[in-house]
Amino acid sequence: MVKADERFYNDLDQLNEASHKFENKEITPAEYKAISGGFGNYPQKGNEKLMLRLRLTGGRLQKEQMQCIIQCCKKHSVENMKVTTCQSLQLHDLTNEAVRDITKTVLDVNIVTRGGGGNHPRNVMASPLSGTDKNEYFNVLPYAEAAGKYLLQFAGIHKFPRKLKVGFSSSPENITHVTFRDLGFAANPDKTFNVYAAGGLGNNPKLGVFIDKNVDPEDILYYIKAMIDLFTEYGNYQNRAKARTRYLQETLGQDKIKELFLENVCKLKETEDLKLTVEDTKINKSSDTSIQETSRIKEQKQKNLYSVYYHPVGGFLTTDKFEEIYNTIENFNEVEIRLSPDGGMYIINCTSEEALKAAEVTNDSAVTQFQCSVSCVGQQRCSIGICDSQQLLKNCLEYVSKYNFKDGVLPKMHISGCVSSCSAHQSAPLGFRGMMKRTDEGVKPAFCVYFGGCEEQNNEILSESNEFILAEKIPEFIAKLGTLISESNSTYSQWIKTNSQAMKDLIADYSL
Repeated sequence: MVKADERFYNDLDQLNEASHKFENKEITPAEYKAISGGFGNYPQKGNEKLMLRLRLTGGRLQKEQMQCIIQCCKKHSVENMKVTTCQSLQLHDLTNEAVRDITKTVLDVNIVTRGGGGNHPRNVMASPLSGTDKNEYFNVLPYAEAAGKYLLQFAGIHKFPRKLKVGFSSSPENITHVTFRDLGFAANPDKTFNVYAAGGLGNNPKLGVFIDKNVDPEDILYYIKAMIDLFTEYGNYQNRAKARTRYLQETLGQDKIKELFLENVCKLKETEDLKLTVEDTKINKSSDTSIQETSRIKEQKQKNLYSVYYHPVGGFLTTDKFEEIYNTIENFNEVEIRLSPDGGMYIINCTSEEALKAAEVTNDSAVTQFQCSVSCVGQQRCSIGICDSQQLLKNCLEYVSKYNFKDGVLPKMHISGCVSSCSAHQSAPLGFRGMMKRTDEGVKPAFCVYFGGCEEQNNEILSESNEFILAEKIPEFIAKLGTLISESNSTYSQWIKTNSQAMKDLIADYSL
């Protein structure tokens, strides 16, 4: 495997110097974060331990990279890692020494942490089953990888107002949210892209502005550079809270964004050579035997090859489990991991025999939609977290387990511990956002409730919330919701279409 660009090794001098100063308490956590964030490294809650974000374009994780991560984790006694909703892998509870060593070591297997945080282009996302999905229009991963490589040229060099998130989607399923990201490329059946820009979740969420249609994949870098130029010229450098592309819709308006964007594309085509040529990676593997699909084992478009889905509860898994998966697939030809935006992962390109072994080693996976709920890292580790999203998820799963609801009665929840929307709660069928509320018994953790969101392309809905429920009451609320839906012999996705008022009434019953 090719090592990362030499520049990223040299850049580590800046991180290492700040790390030693932070370790020796010569700089404050805020001063350290201002530097370390640009390397995907942040102090956790309490400033004693650190988190490191490994950016993996399209969530692609190859076996050599897995092996390197395992060796690093074992060397530094790292026990926990988390799959993020941006298809990165976060290592948690690190020492300063571990951060300094791991950031350098993983570069040898082309895992770059540069730009994993701070005011930089973030990890480029792609549909996790790109190249294998029977329902995809075409394989978008090669273009996402080319985009990721191009954007890394700007990390640590170009001054952005704030982070820039780019994504690619291979079908209208749109699980990478390309129609409401800073910049998104949505595949078309004719192997072109529709382009969207200036969208995003969090405070003041916005659907993206439709920029252009039927864009030749060879031209995507022109659109990426056009977005960079637009953002750096008109982005808000004074107010960090408004330094995201979605606020351009307020300052410029949608029509002006599109006009300026396309003007930039035209100028770039006259002045720069950004034409892109990529090769669609082929899977040189086949099998003569087939097996029955299950909720976790799905047939790929390659005959008799399968993907196996694994969803560790809350997106967290141990280094031991990660190593167990690696040991199982180590000698499986062309098998690799794809991290999913919902906190899970796919083991792809398995023969029927390999798929069964992969399913066995991941038999602790969540299975139902509800069990596969998404949560941010949680207040226990996140330095800006307000509520403990991970604990809420565990409490809900435990409380509801005794009801034995059929799969689909309860939806996949998306729980964010604060307004940052790290779980994408606003586009979820049922979402929660952490806050603190004053009660007669003092200040208590609570969550705003969102419902009716939809991420599907051309049917996008970003939900709003004016009601909240105390965290301690939410498990009971979920159980009551499941009971109502179960008694109507329906599923959440069907029930909510005609029972919006009933949902509002139920939320009101559990609100203060």
